[in-house]
Amino acid sequence: MKSLNKGTKDYFKSEGTVSKWWNPEKGTYHFYYMKELQVLDEQFIVNPEWKVLDVCTGKGRFAIYFAKKGCKVTAVDISEEMLSIAKENARKEGVSSNINFILGDAENLSNIQNDYDIVCCMEALDHLPDIEKATREMSRKIKSGGFFLFTFVPESSLYWKFYWNIIIRNPKDSGIATAYSINYILEMLRRNNLSNPNHFGIGLFFPTGPLVSRMVLHVLARFETLIKKYYTRPSYINRCAHIIGWSVKLDSEG
Repeated sequence: MKSLNKGTKDYFKSEGTVSKWWNPEKGTYHFYYMKELQVLDEQFIVNPEWKVLDVCTGKGRFAIYFAKKGCKVTAVDISEEMLSIAKENARKEGVSSNINFILGDAENLSNIQNDYDIVCCMEALDHLPDIEKATREMSRKIKSGGFFLFTFVPESSLYWKFYWNIIIRNPKDSGIATAYSINYILEMLRRNNLSNPNHFGIGLFFPTGPLVSRMVLHVLARFETLIKKYYTRPSYINRCAHIIGWSVKLDSEG
């Protein structure tokens, strides 16, 4: 199993770190992250009676999404600063009463009740120091027949191959993020009593790297949104910058 820097958790706990660059609602790449919500709107039917656990909630984007659908949401994050931002965002969106915010660690959810209809881990699997432990913890919180909703960066994506090989150039140190093979994620899900997921590819092009390449890729990514919101064919999904998917929690015999 891959591992991230030992200081990854400290980085995400600290004020003025991730909050400076993570801005999917209004940032430069807003159009890109909107695709994830489009996948859910078009492919995932939400029951307003569901209980949702949003792990690594960040600024609360998906907690707010499900709260607006009528769901009761528990939002967990390791950062007090991010929880404060998420609370304010929920207040602005008028859904504060539907979300309970809790300071917590994805690798230890012992203070969270079981039997959620959905457990989310969005834009976060790539940043977890121990993805295996965190997935086990999250799977335990899902009731039989419930859903595990997630995103991750595939190793085979054009974005990661470019970023990794040209920008990072150091396979021994992935900083605060890493990518995983699709087969690894599928096997990890199976080990945790989760079905093969429905999954979709988000963006063959993602603006990253030096300024010149960022500008070119940004134009290509914006053009891509006009002709393709997301991908359903495996050959394209494997090359996308992000994969969004959901698995079903199987019975103990399943």
